[in-house]
Parts: sequence; structure tokens; C-alpha cells
Amino acid sequence: MKKFIKWFFIVMLILVIGFLIFRIFSYEDKSVFDDFEVTEASRGAYEEGLNVLTLDLKDKHSDNGYFCAYSMFYVEETGELQVTVRYNKSAAKYTDRASTDDLDFRLMVRKEDDSDKKDGRYRGTYYAPVSVEKKSRYGIYEYRKLVFEGLDMTAEEFGGNNVVVVMTDKSASDTDYALFFDRQFVHYAGQPTGTYDLSKSDRQELEK
Repeated sequence: MKKFIKWFFIVMLILVIGFLIFRIFSYEDKSVFDDFEVTEASRGAYEEGLNVLTLDLKDKHSDNGYFCAYSMFYVEETGELQVTVRYNKSAAKYTDRASTDDLDFRLMVRKEDDSDKKDGRYRGTYYAPVSVEKKSRYGIYEYRKLVFEGLDMTAEEFGGNNVVVVMTDKSASDTDYALFFDRQFVHYAGQPTGTYDLSKSDRQELEK
């Protein structure tokens, strides 16, 4: 009996440790949609040259913790911004939505700081994604690769703006502030940006 109890606790300990390792690994995994996506817009502008900006996001998750954004690219020549968001499937429960299909993400750009925010209003210019690709992993997380167009800013102008990803209801307009559930700053005005070096496979795809 004592041997049984001993092995029972050993097995339970192994299972608990294994579960914790799995959760840590899955939480840290940001390999889904982490690369630059070649679009028709960037392919059309490639012959004239592409200046693709990238940066490490200082805010690693949103204000309320409902999602995290990562892997952001901005193409100066096309005014195109790409960013990936990851969220737990339980985000539907936290936002009182029937499913995560009812959730949407917008991009908000503003020049001034956020000190005048009132009544939950995130003031700025809003953009809806023109392309959304989705994946699920680990039975817990969902990922979306978001592509926005029309920002039309030089690299210098981009550097002078605050850029925010907002989680909202898919039916919300840009003024339905009650349906704005969460936000994450993905770029602060004055934050240094880097230049993304196109890979060999990127160039091959762009030349098609």
C-alpha cells in the first residue's frame, strides 16, 4: 500500500510538472504567423524597392490581457501594416460573446498621446483589416494574421505615431466605444524601428 501511494504521488507530480511545462511552452510560442507575408500590393511595388520596417513590441500583451500582438511589419511604399494577434478561446466568455468569431480587431493610429482618453474612447484614425488568416493551436489559442492597408506614411511619419491594436465586436463601428474590449500599443511615437531584410524565399515570392 505504501509503495502504491508513493508511486501515485510520483505520477501526479510528473503530470503536474508536465502540465506546467506545456502551459509555459504554449504561452511563449509565437511562431504562428511570425513571418512577413508577401501580398499583391508588395509584389506590385517590389521592382521599385521595398522598405519594410519591423520592431520589437514593448507591450507584450493587451491592457486587460485578452490578447497579445506580435510580429509587426510596415511597408512604407504600400502603406501596408501586418501584425499577428493571439488570444485564448476564453476571450469570448470574458467579452460576453457567443464565440470568438464575434470578435474583431482594428488598427488605430494617432499622433498625440493618450492622455485625453475619456469614457473608454480610443481616439485616432481606425483601419479595418483587408485580409485575415486564422489558425488554432494547442486547443487553447487562436491566431490571426491581420493585414491593414491605406496607412500611407513614410518611415519617419510612422515613427512619430502611436499605433494600437484594438479588440472589438465585429459589428462595432469606430465610435461604438462600449464594444471596444481591449487594446495593445504595438508602437509608441519615437520608438526606434528596424529594417526587415527580405529573405531569399521572400524575394522569390515577390518576383512571381
